[in-house]
Amino acid sequence: MRALAMVALFSSVAPVLPAQVFLVDATGGPTANFTSIATAVTTVPSGSVLLINPGIYDGFTIQGKSLTLIADFALISDATTSSPVRVDGLAANQSVTLQGLSIQSVLGVGAFELSNSAGTIVLEGCRGDRLSSPFGGQLLATNCEHIHLRNSSFDARVPGAPGLETVDSNITAISASFSGDVAPAVVQTRGRIDALSTGFYGYAVPAAVQMQGGELICRRGSILAGNGPNGLLVDGTGALRRDPATTLYNASPQPFGSGIAVQTDSMPGLQAWAGELGGHAAATIEGGGAITGVLALGFPGAPYVPAGFSDPLWLAPGTESIQAIGTTPLSATYAVPNASWVLGIRIVWQGVGLSPSGVMLSNPSVYAHR
Repeated sequence: MRALAMVALFSSVAPVLPAQVFLVDATGGPTANFTSIATAVTTVPSGSVLLINPGIYDGFTIQGKSLTLIADFALISDATTSSPVRVDGLAANQSVTLQGLSIQSVLGVGAFELSNSAGTIVLEGCRGDRLSSPFGGQLLATNCEHIHLRNSSFDARVPGAPGLETVDSNITAISASFSGDVAPAVVQTRGRIDALSTGFYGYAVPAAVQMQGGELICRRGSILAGNGPNGLLVDGTGALRRDPATTLYNASPQPFGSGIAVQTDSMPGLQAWAGELGGHAAATIEGGGAITGVLALGFPGAPYVPAGFSDPLWLAPGTESIQAIGTTPLSATYAVPNASWVLGIRIVWQGVGLSPSGVMLSNPSVYAHR
């Protein structure tokens, strides 16, 4: 039955996906459609997939268009702007995935700048850090409904620049890293950050995370690292929920500011892997004191809080498919079709943990097939 559900899920998009895949190569190889990412993103139709060969490329802006950019390593370097990569104005039915991009700006710390978007934005294997630029890089998010980060790093190396600055945005992070230089790792103004196995590192600052409203969720495997034995880890005003398995490093005896409402919960965590075309995708839910778990997947949607839960569900209504129910840790897989139309399809997994103390949703895990 689960296999049939996945066939139905993929079949629902296969006929309408424009199987348009374009190659971008900075050297202009014989099979390249474009030598510039900036030209490609403005030229190709919405819904296209851009395969990007390794190289150095100028900055670009994706404006109100669904696109998937897949690179093994592409350095986006720009001498004219501090934000070499911009995504703006996505409608609720639009989505963008960026994979394998690094940024560099000769003007100082460069940034992935995401703004004013109701649609899904996925960054996987993206980085703005000392490996891509001596100035490092930032993620700037403003008024974005749902941003999903996987295996990405943002390490600002310019004094006063945080690794992540977010305003009125909902962000999930899995295996990500944020740090600032004489600045908090994260400056959060309202919105929500839900992090699993993610590091927040503050250097030479009063607090690793500075909040101005909103909610920060630190699930198992996450690290909050302060500047020294007398430093705060989270300060300002807002709500912090942390799993007991979160590591507090260089924390003072009172690591959280008086304006931070702290709640300690054992929360379920979910990891997922896209697999290769013709292979298998998989997900696992564990932790949270759960005795029984439920694993479901579907297409990403705007987060909403179901009745009886405190955390949001990130699956688009009507696309949900339960893949497994059983004792935790609980895993599930599905076969990925070996077909070009699968490229760029975005999938979200999310789970439910049932324990003696209640029922709790896991974090979501979103990826795009490549």
